[in-house]
Amino acid sequence: MLKLDNHLSGRHFLHIPGPSPVPSRILRAISYQTIDHRGPEFGQFGLKVLDGIKKIFKTEQPVIVYSASGTGSWEGALVNVLNPGDKVLFYETGQFANLWRALGKRLGLDVEVVTKPGQDTWRWGVDASVIEERLRKDTGHEIKAVCVVHNETSTFARQLILSSIQHCCWLIAFLVWVLQTMSTTNGVPTSLYRAHKKD
Repeated sequence: MLKLDNHLSGRHFLHIPGPSPVPSRILRAISYQTIDHRGPEFGQFGLKVLDGIKKIFKTEQPVIVYSASGTGSWEGALVNVLNPGDKVLFYETGQFANLWRALGKRLGLDVEVVTKPGQDTWRWGVDASVIEERLRKDTGHEIKAVCVVHNETSTFARQLILSSIQHCCWLIAFLVWVLQTMSTTNGVPTSLYRAHKKD
Protein backbone atom coordinates (compact mmCIF):
# COMPACT_ATOMS: atom_id res chain seq x y z
CA MET A 1 0.00 0.00 0.00
CA LEU A 2 1.25 3.49 -0.93
CA LYS A 3 2.09 5.62 2.12
CA LEU A 4 2.01 9.35 1.30
CA ASP A 5 3.01 10.78 4.66
CA ASN A 6 3.22 10.02 8.37
CA HIS A 7 0.59 12.53 9.50
CA LEU A 8 -2.76 11.73 11.02
CA SER A 9 -5.76 12.96 9.06
CA GLY A 10 -7.15 16.43 9.64
CA ARG A 11 -5.76 19.94 9.72
CA HIS A 12 -2.09 20.17 10.73
CA PHE A 13 -0.81 23.01 12.88
CA LEU A 14 2.77 24.10 13.44
CA HIS A 15 3.37 24.50 17.20
CA ILE A 16 6.81 26.13 17.48
CA PRO A 17 7.96 29.70 18.23
CA GLY A 18 8.48 30.33 14.51
CA PRO A 19 7.73 30.22 11.69
CA SER A 20 4.04 30.67 12.39
CA PRO A 21 1.26 28.68 10.75
CA VAL A 22 0.03 30.28 7.50
CA PRO A 23 -3.67 31.32 7.67
CA SER A 24 -6.02 29.61 5.18
CA ARG A 25 -6.90 32.87 3.40
CA ILE A 26 -3.19 33.46 2.70
CA LEU A 27 -2.76 29.91 1.37
CA ARG A 28 -5.72 30.47 -0.96
CA ALA A 29 -4.28 33.81 -2.15
CA ILE A 30 -0.95 32.14 -2.97
CA SER A 31 -2.78 29.84 -5.42
CA TYR A 32 -3.71 32.80 -7.70
CA GLN A 33 -1.75 33.40 -10.88
CA THR A 34 1.04 35.93 -10.47
CA ILE A 35 0.73 39.35 -12.07
CA ASP A 36 3.24 40.95 -14.43
CA HIS A 37 5.90 42.54 -12.22
CA ARG A 38 6.54 45.14 -14.93
CA GLY A 39 2.89 46.01 -15.48
CA PRO A 40 0.82 48.86 -14.03
CA GLU A 41 -1.17 46.53 -11.74
CA PHE A 42 2.01 45.47 -9.91
CA GLY A 43 3.18 49.09 -9.60
CA GLN A 44 -0.12 50.17 -8.05
CA PHE A 45 -0.17 47.15 -5.75
CA GLY A 46 3.45 47.78 -4.67
CA LEU A 47 2.71 51.40 -3.71
CA LYS A 48 -0.35 50.26 -1.75
CA VAL A 49 1.76 47.67 0.14
CA LEU A 50 4.52 50.19 0.93
CA ASP A 51 1.96 52.64 2.27
CA GLY A 52 0.07 50.01 4.29
CA ILE A 53 3.20 48.47 5.82
CA LYS A 54 3.79 51.73 7.74
CA LYS A 55 0.91 50.73 10.02
CA ILE A 56 2.69 47.50 10.96
CA PHE A 57 5.81 49.40 12.01
CA LYS A 58 3.82 52.25 13.64
CA THR A 59 5.55 54.93 11.60
CA GLU A 60 4.79 57.70 9.15
CA GLN A 61 8.23 57.34 7.56
CA PRO A 62 9.04 55.17 4.51
CA VAL A 63 9.66 51.47 5.26
CA ILE A 64 12.30 49.57 3.29
CA VAL A 65 11.36 46.00 2.37
CA TYR A 66 14.34 43.71 2.84
CA SER A 67 13.88 40.21 1.51
CA ALA A 68 16.00 37.82 3.59
CA SER A 69 15.94 35.33 6.43
CA GLY A 70 16.28 36.59 9.99
CA THR A 71 20.04 36.10 9.81
CA GLY A 72 20.14 38.06 6.56
CA SER A 73 18.28 40.90 8.25
CA TRP A 74 20.76 40.90 11.13
CA GLU A 75 23.63 41.11 8.66
CA GLY A 76 21.92 43.84 6.65
CA ALA A 77 21.30 45.91 9.77
CA LEU A 78 24.93 45.64 10.89
CA VAL A 79 26.72 46.20 7.57
CA ASN A 80 24.53 49.16 6.62
CA VAL A 81 25.16 51.19 9.78
CA LEU A 82 28.60 50.00 10.92
CA ASN A 83 32.12 49.45 9.56
CA PRO A 84 34.58 46.66 10.36
CA GLY A 85 36.40 47.57 13.57
CA ASP A 86 33.50 49.59 15.03
CA LYS A 87 32.75 48.83 18.67
CA VAL A 88 29.27 47.42 19.24
CA LEU A 89 27.49 46.61 22.49
CA PHE A 90 25.34 43.46 22.49
CA TYR A 91 23.09 42.64 25.44
CA GLU A 92 22.97 38.88 26.06
CA THR A 93 19.47 37.50 26.62
CA GLY A 94 19.59 34.07 24.95
CA GLN A 95 20.54 32.03 21.91
CA PHE A 96 19.45 34.56 19.28
CA ALA A 97 21.36 37.37 20.98
CA ASN A 98 24.41 35.07 20.98
CA LEU A 99 24.00 34.21 17.30
CA TRP A 100 23.69 37.90 16.39
CA ARG A 101 26.80 38.69 18.43
CA ALA A 102 28.72 35.88 16.67
CA LEU A 103 27.66 37.29 13.29
CA GLY A 104 28.95 40.71 14.37
CA LYS A 105 32.34 39.14 15.14
CA ARG A 106 32.45 37.41 11.75
CA LEU A 107 31.74 40.78 10.10
CA GLY A 108 34.82 42.23 11.80
CA LEU A 109 33.05 44.29 14.45
CA ASP A 110 34.64 44.88 17.86
CA VAL A 111 31.96 43.12 19.91
CA GLU A 112 31.38 43.71 23.61
CA VAL A 113 28.73 41.74 25.49
CA VAL A 114 26.96 43.15 28.53
CA THR A 115 24.46 41.60 30.89
CA LYS A 116 23.24 42.05 34.44
CA PRO A 117 26.07 40.99 36.77
CA GLY A 118 25.43 37.89 38.86
CA GLN A 119 22.31 36.89 36.93
CA ASP A 120 21.51 33.90 34.73
CA THR A 121 21.37 35.97 31.55
CA TRP A 122 19.03 33.64 29.71
CA ARG A 123 16.27 34.01 32.29
CA TRP A 124 15.82 37.79 32.28
CA GLY A 125 15.26 40.58 29.83
CA VAL A 126 17.43 43.63 29.31
CA ASP A 127 18.30 45.82 32.29
CA ALA A 128 18.54 49.31 30.77
CA SER A 129 20.63 50.51 33.71
CA VAL A 130 23.43 48.12 32.64
CA ILE A 131 23.46 49.69 29.16
CA GLU A 132 23.29 53.19 30.64
CA GLU A 133 26.19 52.50 33.02
CA ARG A 134 28.37 51.16 30.19
CA LEU A 135 27.56 54.07 27.86
CA ARG A 136 28.33 56.64 30.57
CA LYS A 137 31.79 55.04 30.99
CA ASP A 138 32.39 55.36 27.24
CA THR A 139 33.61 58.97 27.46
CA GLY A 140 35.57 58.61 24.20
CA HIS A 141 32.38 57.55 22.35
CA GLU A 142 34.01 54.40 21.01
CA ILE A 143 30.74 52.45 21.07
CA LYS A 144 28.92 53.05 17.79
CA ALA A 145 25.81 50.93 18.31
CA VAL A 146 23.78 48.94 20.83
CA CYS A 147 22.08 45.72 19.67
CA VAL A 148 19.12 44.25 21.53
CA VAL A 149 16.82 41.32 20.72
CA HIS A 150 13.28 42.48 21.51
CA ASN A 151 11.78 39.04 22.05
CA GLU A 152 14.26 36.23 22.72
CA THR A 153 12.30 33.26 21.38
CA SER A 154 14.82 30.77 22.75
CA THR A 155 13.84 31.80 26.29
CA PHE A 156 10.59 33.76 25.72
CA ALA A 157 12.13 36.81 27.42
CA ARG A 158 10.61 39.99 25.97
CA GLN A 159 12.03 43.44 26.66
CA LEU A 160 9.42 45.68 28.27
CA ILE A 161 11.55 48.82 28.66
CA LEU A 162 12.25 49.95 25.12
CA SER A 163 11.93 53.65 25.92
CA SER A 164 14.59 53.35 28.64
CA ILE A 165 17.04 51.66 26.25
CA GLN A 166 16.18 54.25 23.61
CA HIS A 167 16.92 57.03 26.10
CA CYS A 168 20.35 55.54 26.81
CA CYS A 169 21.27 55.29 23.14
CA TRP A 170 19.94 58.57 21.83
CA LEU A 171 20.26 61.01 24.71
CA ILE A 172 23.41 59.79 26.45
CA ALA A 173 25.61 58.83 23.51
CA PHE A 174 23.53 59.62 20.39
CA LEU A 175 24.44 56.35 18.73
CA VAL A 176 22.69 53.73 16.63
CA TRP A 177 20.28 51.40 18.37
CA VAL A 178 19.55 48.20 16.42
CA LEU A 179 16.44 46.41 17.68
CA GLN A 180 15.67 42.92 16.36
CA THR A 181 11.88 42.46 16.29
CA MET A 182 11.45 39.38 14.09
CA SER A 183 9.02 37.59 16.39
CA THR A 184 7.19 40.67 17.67
CA THR A 185 6.56 42.90 14.64
CA ASN A 186 2.83 43.63 14.41
CA GLY A 187 2.18 41.53 17.52
CA VAL A 188 3.80 43.65 20.23
CA PRO A 189 3.97 47.47 20.13
CA THR A 190 7.47 48.74 19.28
CA SER A 191 6.69 52.23 17.99
CA LEU A 192 10.23 53.61 18.08
CA TYR A 193 9.44 56.55 15.83
CA ARG A 194 6.72 57.93 18.11
CA ALA A 195 8.77 57.29 21.24
CA HIS A 196 11.69 59.23 19.75
CA LYS A 197 9.41 62.17 18.86
CA LYS A 198 8.17 62.37 22.47
CA ASP A 199 11.73 62.58 23.82
